[in-house]
Amino acid sequence: MIGKNGGNLSGVKDDNGKSVVQKLLTKAADTDLNMTVCVDYVYNGEPRVSCAYQHKDNVLGAPTERLLIFGFDHAEDDALITYAPCPDFTPSITAEQVMDDDTLQKFVQEGLQKYLPVLLAHTKLDFSKLPNYRHCMRKEPWKSGAIYMFLMTSATTVFFNGNNPLLEDTNLYVVDEDGVNVGDEIIKTASGTGVGGFVNYKWDHPLIDGDEVREDGKSPGTTPKRSYVEGFNLPGQDVVFILGSGIYPGDYADDGGGCAVAGSADASRSAAANLLIARPRSEGAYRGNGHDIPRPNFAHEGAHQVQTDGD
Repeated sequence: MIGKNGGNLSGVKDDNGKSVVQKLLTKAADTDLNMTVCVDYVYNGEPRVSCAYQHKDNVLGAPTERLLIFGFDHAEDDALITYAPCPDFTPSITAEQVMDDDTLQKFVQEGLQKYLPVLLAHTKLDFSKLPNYRHCMRKEPWKSGAIYMFLMTSATTVFFNGNNPLLEDTNLYVVDEDGVNVGDEIIKTASGTGVGGFVNYKWDHPLIDGDEVREDGKSPGTTPKRSYVEGFNLPGQDVVFILGSGIYPGDYADDGGGCAVAGSADASRSAAANLLIARPRSEGAYRGNGHDIPRPNFAHEGAHQVQTDGD
């Protein structure tokens, strides 16, 4: 069972030594789709309840049965969390080196043309295993300060965000303060395989306080951003995926000799860019354990049943 940061939580135990995820997996195996099962556990001396919902979803464009676990609190640095080994690959332009349109575009295209095939080889083309490698792209050379990767699909669902895991498995239906529909503009620009270009919009700058927006349907920030996005397909999948990266133009100043990073080179360069990837839409998100995770739509009658007995 993979957490938001890409770690396997199957071995994590509560205060009393209970393997919470394993308990949920066992209970879910005895239930049908669209049922929710729950177990009691103890974290930091407090009684808690964690639940899991089993359903079928289009993970990376392929119908797949998924078990969504929510309400499971654990230490982020728990020694029992394990991670898949990351592919050994360093791009010619790293996140730290992105500083203008040219380096931004090359950064995205190298990630798409060279790193993605290596990553897929590690999954043996089992796309449902891609979440196991999210942690690989949350660190150098793919992330440096505000420079990060994100992945999404033409259905505007974010599969990966190197800066903020809370955006994963949510839909990019947001409008910035200038009225730009961010998801729509990205999809228009990267409408097919090999099709790409630049998109301008307002977004949250990871290293700036005070530009955040916390309102449903709104872009999460007000800092001008310029992204390069490009579409691609995965073998055997019909959906178009989109990989991109963005710089914050305000992080750069013209010193008369071209484009230069304002302030210290390391700090501002790290604040300059970010990269993205996305997938088909989910049913929304549920806030639990400090994370937003996909939540089934329980609005219609008979959508699910909850099983809590038999821990």
